[in-house]
Amino acid sequence: MAEISRTTLAQLSIVGATSRDRAANVRAIEPLSGSREAQAKGNLYLLIQLTGDPSARARLCRQILALAQNTFYATTGSITSSLAQAIYVAHRELQEYNASGVTTPITGGMSAVALKGDDIYIAQGGPALTLVTHPRTVEQFPALLDSRAVPLGGPERPEVEWFHTRAEANTAIVLLDSVWMERVSPEKLAAAAASADVMGALTALIEPTANTDLSALVVTVSQPLRDTKVGAGVGLPGSRGETTVEAASGSAPKQASGVEGAAPAGPIPEVTKQRMETGPGPTGEVTPTLRHGLVGAAERLTAGARAAGKRAHPTAAAPTPSAGAEAQKGAGKEKTKGRTSRVAFYLAFLIPFVAALLVAAVWWQRGQAQEARYEQLVQGARDGQRAALTIPDERLQRAQLQDAYDKINEALALKPDSADARALAKSIASDLDRVNHVTPLYLLTTLREFRAPNRDMSRLIVVNGVDIYTLDRGNDVLEHMRLNELKDAVTADEAPLARKGQQLANLVIGDLVDMVWVPAGGNRRNATLLILDSAGTLLQLDPTWGLQTLPISQRESWRYPQLIGSFNGNLYLLDPQLNQILRYRPTAEGFTGDPEPYFAPGTVVDLGGAIDMAIDGNIWILYANGIVQKFFDGRQVPFELVGYDTPLRAPTALFAGQDGTTATRHLYVADAGHGRITEFDKEGKFVRQFRLAEGQALRSVRSFFVDEVNGFLYFLTNDALYKTDLPLLKE
Repeated sequence: MAEISRTTLAQLSIVGATSRDRAANVRAIEPLSGSREAQAKGNLYLLIQLTGDPSARARLCRQILALAQNTFYATTGSITSSLAQAIYVAHRELQEYNASGVTTPITGGMSAVALKGDDIYIAQGGPALTLVTHPRTVEQFPALLDSRAVPLGGPERPEVEWFHTRAEANTAIVLLDSVWMERVSPEKLAAAAASADVMGALTALIEPTANTDLSALVVTVSQPLRDTKVGAGVGLPGSRGETTVEAASGSAPKQASGVEGAAPAGPIPEVTKQRMETGPGPTGEVTPTLRHGLVGAAERLTAGARAAGKRAHPTAAAPTPSAGAEAQKGAGKEKTKGRTSRVAFYLAFLIPFVAALLVAAVWWQRGQAQEARYEQLVQGARDGQRAALTIPDERLQRAQLQDAYDKINEALALKPDSADARALAKSIASDLDRVNHVTPLYLLTTLREFRAPNRDMSRLIVVNGVDIYTLDRGNDVLEHMRLNELKDAVTADEAPLARKGQQLANLVIGDLVDMVWVPAGGNRRNATLLILDSAGTLLQLDPTWGLQTLPISQRESWRYPQLIGSFNGNLYLLDPQLNQILRYRPTAEGFTGDPEPYFAPGTVVDLGGAIDMAIDGNIWILYANGIVQKFFDGRQVPFELVGYDTPLRAPTALFAGQDGTTATRHLYVADAGHGRITEFDKEGKFVRQFRLAEGQALRSVRSFFVDEVNGFLYFLTNDALYKTDLPLLKE
C-alpha cells in the first residue's frame, strides 16, 4: 500500500496592501493514505495565475482548480501525463471563457505538482514558477522564466514542461506567481524559500502597493516516504488495472536553476505524444490526397513553364572569335535550338492557363462535394429527429436527438446563412430541451450590482423572504440588504455588518471564511447569523445586541475549517485537513462544550475536494468533481445523482433547505460549467434543470437560495445578485 508523505501547508495572498493567509488561486489535495487516489497519483498541489478582468478571476480560479483536480485523478496513465492533462483542461476552460463574448479576455499560467512517496513531479504551462528546497540547494523550475511563453487561454496551444526531483526531510515545495520574479531577485526568493518561516520571509520581501497581486502555496515535507515503485502510476478505474511506469526521456533532461549551487533535477519522465491520424472525408468530398495531387500537378506544370521560359530566353553572351568552318558547323544546331525555344516559349504562356483551369476544377469539385455533404447532413438531421419522436425510451430518444443536433450544426458550419438549417436546429433544440427536462427562466431581476474590485461572492442567505446576507470572501465583507414589498429591489445597509480588520472588543476580525443562519432552539433564545473567521473566531450577529464574539471550545484542535452548517441549533464545522465534521451543541454561553466527531468510527471519507455542505437532517457534501455524498447519523448513505443528460461540469454550490426558515422537497445543485441549476429528488433521481432564456449569468453562479414555498430562486455571482421566478413543478 502506497503511503502519503507527511506535510504541512501554508498559503499567502497579497492584494494591494492587504495580506491574507488564504489564496483563491491555489489548491492542495492530500488524499487519505490507502485510498485509490493516493495509491495512483499521491498528493496534488496547484497554483494558477490569471491576468485580465479582476471581477471574473476568483470564480475562474475556483472553477479551473476543480476541473484540474478532477482531471488529474480521473485520467488513467502516468503521473506526468495526468499533470499535463490537468494543465490542458485549464487552457481549454480559459479558451471557452474568452470565446463567450467577454470584453476582457483572461489568460494565465499554471504549476501542477504531484508528490508521491519522495518523488516530486512538476508540470508547468504558461508563465509559472516553483521552488524546491534541499539541505544545501534550492532548485528553481523553470531555470529561466521566458517572457514569450505561450499563456493558457490564448489562441495557441501552450507547451507543457515537465521536471522531476526528490523530497528529503524538511523539503519545501513553494508554488509562486511568476510575477514574484519581477519584484524580487532569484537569490532573495531562494533564501526566503529555505528559511524556517517561508511565509514570513516572503511577506518581508514585498513592499505592497496598490498594484500588488501575489500569491504562494508552501508545502513542507516533514517526512517523505519512498514509494516501492518509484515513478509508477497505478491506473484508476478504466485502465484495466495496468501500472504505467515513468521512463526516462532519451533527450537531455531539463535542469533546475543554479540558485545557490542547485543540483540539476532528475530526468524528465517521458510522455508519449500520439500522432493524430485523420480518417477519410465525408462522402463526395475531395480527399486531401486527390486535392494535393491536382494542385501539385498544377504547381509542377507552372514550375516547368518557368524553366522552359528560362531556356527560351537565355541571357545573351558576349561573342567569341571563331573560325568560319566552326560557324557553319553550328548552323544546324542553332536552327534546332530555335524551334525548341519557340515551343518552350509558347508552353511558358500556355501552361499557367492550364494550371489555373486545374485549380478552378478542384474548387468547383470541392463546392459540389460541400453542397452534397450539406444536403446529406440536413436530411440525416431531419430523419433523426423524426425517428427520435417515435422512441418511448427517454435515454435512447435523447441520444437520437443529440445525434440529429450534431448533424444540423455541422450543416450550419458549411452554410451558416441557411434559414432552413437554422429553423431545423431550433426545432431539434426544442425537442432536446423537452427530453432533458429544461425549464427556461424568463424573467430575471437584477437586485443589486457589485462594483468593488477583487470580489469573491461566496455565500448567499435569505431569511424570511425579506432579509438578504452576502459574504464576499475576496474583500472579506459581510453585507445586509432588505427586499421591498414588490420583491423587485433591495435597500442595502450603509455600512458592512462585518469586515476584516474591524476591531471588536479586544480582537481584530480576520479573513471571513463562511456563514450560516442558526434558528432559536435548545439553549439558543434568538435566531442569529454565525460567521467564522480564519483565526477561529466565531462571530454572532444578534438582532438585539448586534455583532459580538461567541465562545467556542477546542479551537486548537482545528486545522483548516472551510465550511459551517447548522441543524436543530447545533453547529457543524467541516475541516478538510482534519478530514472530519465537528458537531458543537449549543450551551448557555455559546458552544463551550467539547465537539463531537460527526463521522462514526470506521466511516471512510475524503473531504479534500469538498466545496459546499447542506444539512436538513442528512448532511449533503458537494465535491469539485460533481459527486454528492449523503450522510445520516454519522454514516454514509448510498446515494448517486442519476438520470440527467450531462454530468456536472463545474459545480459551485448545493441547497437542501435552510434550518428553521426554509424547507425544500428536493436537492438543488448549481452547475456553472453548463450554465444551469439542476434539481433532484432526495433519493438522487433527476427531476429538471433550470437555464436562463437569455444571458449567461448562471455560468458565473457562486451561491444560490431556493424558496419553494413562494416560488423564487435567488442566485449570486461576482457581478450581481439576481432573483427569478421558480416555475411550479408539474406532478
